[in-house]
Amino acid sequence: CATHQSTHTPSSSSPSPKRKYKMALLTPAYLHASCQGLSTLCGLMFPLCTSKLSWWMFMLISCALYVVIFPRCYYQYQHFQTIQHQLKLHDDNGGSNNIKLSSLSNTTAASTTLTVDQKELYDRARLSLKLLFTCAIMWTILVLSYFCSGFISLYIHTYHPSLLLTSSNVSIWLNPAFTMISECTMDVMAK
Repeated sequence: CATHQSTHTPSSSSPSPKRKYKMALLTPAYLHASCQGLSTLCGLMFPLCTSKLSWWMFMLISCALYVVIFPRCYYQYQHFQTIQHQLKLHDDNGGSNNIKLSSLSNTTAASTTLTVDQKELYDRARLSLKLLFTCAIMWTILVLSYFCSGFISLYIHTYHPSLLLTSSNVSIWLNPAFTMISECTMDVMAK
């Protein structure tokens, strides 16, 4: 009885260096997207909470997952700065598309035009950074809006209950729709 030996080679199972590089770039993006999605999912659980403890637990988890956006912004900014430094971009013609690349390997002042791949890499990194900063700003305003509308209502209910009893015309701050109006306004602004 002959035994079958596998002809498996290590190089055929390990990913190529190019694939490893792409996965190294995508892993933080997948982590960031997962954290933002789970943070939003925790927010959807608020109406289902039956106690203050469960509400605060979901709030803390949601905020902890949301805060991941800020280190991601810093990482993207550093990545963009690295690309910009490597390419040594100069806008010699006042905003035209004629971008020059100073050669890093050549110590002379000779410049060459960027290749299409280099320009695409630069543009992708620049737009990615702008999009991430925009998302961070809008999500932060959305979170602050949620807390402000909740705390304004809590403040009025706690420290000014006379407004609730004597006012026949309820102000917008006490209207139960205030939270929904502010959240929808912020959501529209984000889009």
